[in-house]
Amino acid sequence: MSAKPNADAVRKNRGPGGPIEKAWAGSLAKRKNGAPVSLKNLVLKATNNGKTIVDLMSKIADGTLAVPRTVPTSNGQLNTYDVYPDHRDRMCAAEWLADRGFGKVKDEVSLTPGEGSTLAGMIISVSKDELPKLKEPEKPVVDV
Repeated sequence: MSAKPNADAVRKNRGPGGPIEKAWAGSLAKRKNGAPVSLKNLVLKATNNGKTIVDLMSKIADGTLAVPRTVPTSNGQLNTYDVYPDHRDRMCAAEWLADRGFGKVKDEVSLTPGEGSTLAGMIISVSKDELPKLKEPEKPVVDV
């Protein structure tokens, strides 16, 4: 029979100055002058300047990351096999790498009519003051 923890003791441990807060405060990295190190610097240090994260995402994008999975069989034995990333996981990893490697794609919209386009065919949002400045492109005159 296990004893239940006292509710007051649980609240005391979770509150300010409790063991959880003390353990967290002691685990924060500090510079020589006592100032805390930023989270960014901690992540960079823990991941070898991000190389570990990039390697992981590259393996997922390539489909070469095998994660072992163990399931019990009907006769009580354990069966272990490798699970590989599916197509969706691979595409997400490739998008993540591309966004961080080359920057996110910016949508660009041209507001000047080009050949074969009309102002009516363009979907734009203009104020009432700007509307008179826009005019329909002239149609070519064909002599018959």
